[in-house]
Amino acid sequence: MIELVGIERGFEEWFEEDGDAGGVHGEQWSVVGGQWPVSGDSSGALRKVQPGQAFLSNRSLEGRNFSAGTESTFAGKGRGRQMKVSRLAFVFVFTLMLLVVMALLANPLALRSAAGSDVSKETGAMNASPVLLELFTSEGCSSCPPADRLLAQLDGTQPIAGAQLIVLSEHVDHWDHDGWKDAYSSSAFTSRQEEYARRFRLNSAYTPQLVVDGNAQVNGSDSAAADRAIESARRRAKVAVRISAVALTDAKTIRLHLSVDALPGDFQGRTADILVAVALDHAESHVSGGENSGRDLRHVAVAESISKVGTVAKGTKFDRDVRVKIKGAAGLEGLRLIAFVQQPDDGDVVGAALVNSTVRN
Repeated sequence: MIELVGIERGFEEWFEEDGDAGGVHGEQWSVVGGQWPVSGDSSGALRKVQPGQAFLSNRSLEGRNFSAGTESTFAGKGRGRQMKVSRLAFVFVFTLMLLVVMALLANPLALRSAAGSDVSKETGAMNASPVLLELFTSEGCSSCPPADRLLAQLDGTQPIAGAQLIVLSEHVDHWDHDGWKDAYSSSAFTSRQEEYARRFRLNSAYTPQLVVDGNAQVNGSDSAAADRAIESARRRAKVAVRISAVALTDAKTIRLHLSVDALPGDFQGRTADILVAVALDHAESHVSGGENSGRDLRHVAVAESISKVGTVAKGTKFDRDVRVKIKGAAGLEGLRLIAFVQQPDDGDVVGAALVNSTVRN
């Protein structure tokens, strides 16, 4: 009695007519948990072996050198048969590939899901409604750093679905005193904020103040109020603004091509102003005076200038080259250009676009 141990890998094995000699090639085989009588003159040759099964045919076995856990061989009388292995691994892989092909045929869009993820993001940004966020801030104001951080967060994460947030830090100069001056402050931004204060019927300007699309204002540190104002702003109709062909004409001048769609027929005014802001992509400073003395502060989209470059009217598209001045000597490196369309009376921003001609450090 020869005890035959189980087929270790669970492969299906069989004999087929192939040459004069037969043998077990490369795989261990046996009957799981049973015994099989084999003698020199016994009738029977293995015809088919499956896990846990063995079948006999009218072929005799010679050389009964079967042993548990080792490869066994034999030679058969007459025309031999050769065992070949059909691996379940091959069947598994083939079945898996077939299922994948069937799934793709059922949902062709899945073919593009991985490769098109970046394209989808870009398309989503292009389809989002631009919302201009103007933060009036100062390095001399102790309440402003949280607002600066919130603006950077809104800029970096773009958390409002359907909105492209275009941010701008405008440093006012009314905190400049006692011999200290905010390096990024400008009286032009102070005047712009005071104009907003009149439009919003405020008793006075304050910092930090966040103006959303020129239509609403909230405390610059109040993220919930900012979200509500952004959500309202993104739902309003906008005119398309496009910036292209940005280049330096000299060390202090940028030329860019601006294209602004005509104002719609139901637009409240006859014309709207087109403005271009030049801003530092980001800035850091060690504050030496004022309420934040000794602190290291970081900012994004720090405005250097905001210039009116033209007007757009109902039924007439604006499409031309414009020029704006820059302060720094580093050319286009580290700059953002923001073009926006603003009603001259109530200050509503009805279109905006951003181009980052930057090399981030």
